[in-house]
Order: sequence, then structure tokens, then C-alpha cells
Amino acid sequence: IVLERYAKGNGPDSRWTSFSIAKSISSTLVGAALQEGKIKSLQDDVTVYVPALKGSAYEGVTVGQVLDMSSGVKWNETYRDPKSDRRQMFNAQLGQQAGGIVAVMAKLQRAQAAGTHFNYSTGESFLQAEIIKGATGKTEADYLSEKVWSQLGMQTPAYWQLESPNGTEIASSGFSATLRDYARFGQFVLNDGVVNGKRVLPAGWVASIADVAPESHLYPGKLYDGEYDLGYHKQWWILPKGDKAYAEHGDGAFSAVGIFGQYLYINPRENVVAVVWSTWPEPEVEKKERETFDFIAAAIK
Repeated sequence: IVLERYAKGNGPDSRWTSFSIAKSISSTLVGAALQEGKIKSLQDDVTVYVPALKGSAYEGVTVGQVLDMSSGVKWNETYRDPKSDRRQMFNAQLGQQAGGIVAVMAKLQRAQAAGTHFNYSTGESFLQAEIIKGATGKTEADYLSEKVWSQLGMQTPAYWQLESPNGTEIASSGFSATLRDYARFGQFVLNDGVVNGKRVLPAGWVASIADVAPESHLYPGKLYDGEYDLGYHKQWWILPKGDKAYAEHGDGAFSAVGIFGQYLYINPRENVVAVVWSTWPEPEVEKKERETFDFIAAAIK
């Protein structure tokens, strides 16, 4: 551990909600199910594992396209628009009814051909929990405990918000753990998904996360009206390749990112994992995000 610092009354035993970092944890579990043979291929139709989506716009969308948020299904992520799809998902969460979020997803319409456009969708990230459940017969929390948490010597049990009492985990958010345990999870990814000599993730899974061409639709353009591009693959954000402003990171660095400034950063070239908790007053602040990545780059130096 090169640097460990806490603020706002937190300490080593404090759990912190990571928001969308949960998306990347969930996609890692999809990789574990693929390695185990419970998911046969990322090219499988998502309805094979989530039959409640049959007959919806997700018919013909692959598991891999869900992970890349390139399903082509229309989705409005705007948090502050009461009519947005994201707010409808919030309402389903508040309803605490099993299957409520899948019902929201099943009503969505198609906007583009599958696999041609990136569109950030927290709803699609939630579907990962349904995919895991359909493939393994286990809840995401149980599968995470079995495959990763119990194997890595985590110091503290984690918590995962549920859609309803005894229901499905909110795979897209609501995951809380200690800072060191987030870092241990990041180290597991940095170690290519191998624990005690046993492969949990498929060979090449981690290397493939940042292996996306900058001209791909998975490099969607300027984010938050900012000055730089981030790529997106398998529910991880990819730092820009060949960008002079990010030269310190090097091609191949990627990060889970949660709203209000949560980060789980992984740099295979530099053999670095960084975890950052924040309490930003606004959900998306491009300047603060840039400062966070600049800080990590400076720490690497």
C-alpha cells in the first residue's frame, strides 16, 4: 500500500457505496460464469438467461452487447428528468416488487441496430444480475461470495441493495464495501482473475477490456461535454489510447467509475490499483474527474 487516507469520519472499517462501480463487479461475475461454463458464450441471446425479456426489444441482443451497452435499445439516463427511463427504474426500485425493473426494461423500444451504438444504460447493467441468476441459479451476492469474496480473504462482509425483499441485487449500484476490499477486488482483476493458482475469469478476459479500437462505437465521443474521450467495454471505462494528456497511464488502463466520484482504477502496465471515494456535491463533474485521473497519474510517477 503506497497511500491510504480517509476523511469525512471514515476509517478502514467503513463501508462506502460505490454506485456504478457495481456495474464492473457484476460484469466480472458474468466472466466467472463464462469460465465455469454456466454461460456458453457472450454471443448468446440475453433472453436465453432472462426469459422475461422474450418478445421485447432485447430479443436478438447478445449478452456481450448488454455488457457493452450497445444493445440499440432506447434508454434515457438523465437523472433529473422525471420522465426518463432512469427515473422509471428508480420508481421500480422504490416499489420493492420482484421483477419490477425487468418489467421496465421489457417495455423499452428499439432505437438502433444492436451492436452499432454505445448508449449508457444503468438498466442494462441491472440485467447482469438477472443473467447471473438465470445462468447459475444463484443470486449475484452468493455468486460473488463463492467465486471471489470468500477466496480473497476480504476483511469485511459487503452489502448489496436488493430490488425487493429477498429479491434480485441492483447489479448497477448499491454495493457497499471497505476501501481495502475494493482494492483487493481490483488486485484480483489485475492478477488476471486468478486466485491461489485457480483461474476464475477466462484467459484473456482482463486483457480484452481495454482492447477496443479508438474508432469503435465503444469510444462514444466527448463525455459530460468534456474535452476527452473515454472508451467503454465490459462495463469498464477505458482511458483514451494515445492521448498525450493521459500518457502517464499508458494504453491499457481502465477504471470502474461511480457517480459522485467513486473510482476503482486498474493499470496493468504499471501494476497499480487505485480506489477513490468521494462526496462530490454534483453527480457528474468533468473537472473533478480529470483531477482524479491526474492525481492517480501523479501517484504512479
